[in-house]
Amino acid sequence: LDKDIDRTKLELQNLKSHIRSTIDETRRMIYNLRPMSIDDLGLVPTLERLIDKVNDDLGFEIDFNVRLTKKYDPSTLEPVINLTLFRITQEALNNVVKYSHATSVHIDLMFEDDSINLDVVDNGIGFVVSELKLNLEDNKGFGISMMKERANLLSSEMKIVSEIDKGTSIHIRVPLIDKEESHE
Repeated sequence: LDKDIDRTKLELQNLKSHIRSTIDETRRMIYNLRPMSIDDLGLVPTLERLIDKVNDDLGFEIDFNVRLTKKYDPSTLEPVINLTLFRITQEALNNVVKYSHATSVHIDLMFEDDSINLDVVDNGIGFVVSELKLNLEDNKGFGISMMKERANLLSSEMKIVSEIDKGTSIHIRVPLIDKEESHE
């Protein structure tokens, strides 16, 4: 500081810039761990925000449809269901961005009387599902195995259909148990 004030100022500015970028990265990581909007706004608005962010990476619009039964109120969902469906969608979109070379993605979220169904369908290059297990050592397929584990935690059904040059389809069916039934 005493020897070269200009250099000290420059280093402090560099340090300040580095701290700001570290804070921004920490905020992104915290959001990715548990987006606060999922508790405040619910699953659908949080998915809409995620999709808006991913649209920038893809260069095309993701088609997102939500269907509700008249009887069902999505605001009554258990927080673990909201977070799990968000994480599965997040990982599916991450896979689209990284691997699929898709030009079209459709996400359907259907709230039925007895279940929630999530479909993520792309028209990308696809893959051979049976060969996926062979690539786990390379960390390829790790995201899909995490999606399966998350689905299993909710006693959900998860089905992946993919064909080379025909895209990939991920279907999740989360059974809904009435709170009164679960306490019996």
